[in-house]
Amino acid sequence: MEIKRIHQVLGIAMLIPLLLWSLTGIFFLIKPGYEGAYQKINPKFYDIETAFTIVPEKGWSEIRLMRSVLGYHLLVNADGQWQHLDPNTLKPRSAPETAELNILLTDAISKDIERYGSIIQISDNTAYTNTGVEISLDWSSLTLRQQGKDTQFIRLLYRIHYMEWLDNPSSNKVLGALAITMLLTLSAAGFIIYIKGRNYANG
Repeated sequence: MEIKRIHQVLGIAMLIPLLLWSLTGIFFLIKPGYEGAYQKINPKFYDIETAFTIVPEKGWSEIRLMRSVLGYHLLVNADGQWQHLDPNTLKPRSAPETAELNILLTDAISKDIERYGSIIQISDNTAYTNTGVEISLDWSSLTLRQQGKDTQFIRLLYRIHYMEWLDNPSSNKVLGALAITMLLTLSAAGFIIYIKGRNYANG
């Protein structure tokens, strides 16, 4: 197949991927909606009003004493892992029941009702709100993560941009390598056509 034909075929084949790369690239440059989609959310913490005597144990590298609407929490980093303890007994503090979790998360989202609305369901340490946002709790570190429909949409755009179009990671790597090879071949064919055109013009 002659160079021009190869260039034409590859150009048509790469039209959709190049268009998708360009459009998603513009979106990532402008980043509309990123602030809400990746907004950091934390439990609401209150002033410490009670004194505790805490004797660090061997292996503890960091200690955090916090007070939420559920009371006091002692977070301990031991050997790189966070543990959630009761500051009175230094024993592991049990994860909250559904009712307690609802209280904790409702208190946390009260800072931004427009985004989070109200909680309509709780399942497996994850709350679902009437605005379509999911909020999950990591009890060991007392941290929250949120994702809404905007977060999922942006993740979809990332998958499109990086050609993660298939469910299998290995297949996506093959697809990406194929696209890069085709793009390089398209560029090389275009360069060869350009050089030949110049040589022909110079006679």
